[in-house]
Amino acid sequence: IGSYAFDGCSSLTSITIPEGVTNIGEYAFRDCTGLTEINFNATNMSDLSENNYVFDNAGKNGTGIVINIGANVTRIPAYLFYPRNNFSEYLPNIISVNFEENSQCTEIGNYAFYKCGSLTDVYYGGDINDWVSISFGNTSANPLCYAENLYLNGDTTTPVTEINIDTATSIGAYSLYSYEKLTKVTIGDQVTSIGNYAFYGCSNLTTVTFGENSQLTSVGNSVFRYCRSLTNITIPSSVTSIGSGAFSDCYSLVEVVNLSNETFNVGDYGTDFYNNPILEIITDEADSKLVTIDGNVYKDYNGERYFIMNIDGSREIVIDSSATRIYQYAFYNRSDITSVTIPSSVTSIGQRAFQSCSRLTSIMIPSSVTSIGGYAFSNCSSLTNITIPSSVTSIGRYAFSSCNSLTSVTFENTEGWWVDTSSTATSGTSVTVTDPTQNATYLKSTYSNYYWKRNV
Repeated sequence: IGSYAFDGCSSLTSITIPEGVTNIGEYAFRDCTGLTEINFNATNMSDLSENNYVFDNAGKNGTGIVINIGANVTRIPAYLFYPRNNFSEYLPNIISVNFEENSQCTEIGNYAFYKCGSLTDVYYGGDINDWVSISFGNTSANPLCYAENLYLNGDTTTPVTEINIDTATSIGAYSLYSYEKLTKVTIGDQVTSIGNYAFYGCSNLTTVTFGENSQLTSVGNSVFRYCRSLTNITIPSSVTSIGSGAFSDCYSLVEVVNLSNETFNVGDYGTDFYNNPILEIITDEADSKLVTIDGNVYKDYNGERYFIMNIDGSREIVIDSSATRIYQYAFYNRSDITSVTIPSSVTSIGQRAFQSCSRLTSIMIPSSVTSIGGYAFSNCSSLTNITIPSSVTSIGRYAFSSCNSLTSVTFENTEGWWVDTSSTATSGTSVTVTDPTQNATYLKSTYSNYYWKRNV
């Protein structure tokens, strides 16, 4: 198909690219703004380059483009839907990709669906074992990895949330990259390797289970990075290689049972477990210090009991009276939560603990709390008022930033408050906090990027 072949055919709604096509020229379907369907059946098509822009600006005036990948297609060419200059106004408006039943596709070329930001649904006729065996071009640039919904086995109504990988021998790189619907993964004994970034950004993944006779030897780079709902995991004894940052930024991962002979790097940026402050690596599950009470996970650590996270999806949460601290990110981005009851045993609220709890309208901080972490209530857009008890002596930066509905903040103790841009400062700018309305402005904007402290 030659260059500019259908350029500007704005009334064109459907295209079928037959099996025999081996090349498509630049701008071939540019400005086909009414396009709603592409049937791609080419079985031996060459890769395109980043300058082809075949579907530049396609589908902009329609309901969005549905792409059907023929069952006999083994490879989707590189750069097939790549936009001109990365500009969003030229992106093809692709909303779903459908791999036909018995799909033979084993590889998706680099940047094939790059920045197709409207893509929400991927339908795959096969099962999860076939899906994780597909090569995604070893790049996160394919937004098939970012799809909101992945449908398997011909199911077109219920996106997959739990997967059982029981026949595949390896899990490919980027295969479930940033798939936020995923909550549970069972990895069978026959899997020997997990590719780079395979589960990166699966933010609602709470459970990863390996078979008792697991043959897993290799875990790639950043495989579980940003799986922020994962609280614990067991590394099989067969593992001989752990990639860089494999579990970094798993904010709730507080316990790892390591049955292998591998030594983990913990601490600074770039290590296996960066940004996991109270992580403990143990060698026997019997030594676990995790406790589950009423659907909530707690961790006993250094004489304290931390509330880690809620795992049963409750919207109204009561923290057990045995808890002494609320851990960082405990309710992060839980936009479904409507209320949280904090007991008088709690002494601190960790950073980003309630960030983006957009339906939280009010919360009572007990008089036992002495510190509120940075971003703790940031972007709680429905929060209207709050009382800072006299026990509080420090509030972190941006603790109430972007709380756009917040109109009243009452300080029970109005004496001795000051702010500074440094967390280590011993003095700073004195702030008068007697006016609740003014206080809300201070915390939302005027002094939102400051550390707040009170002389005691």
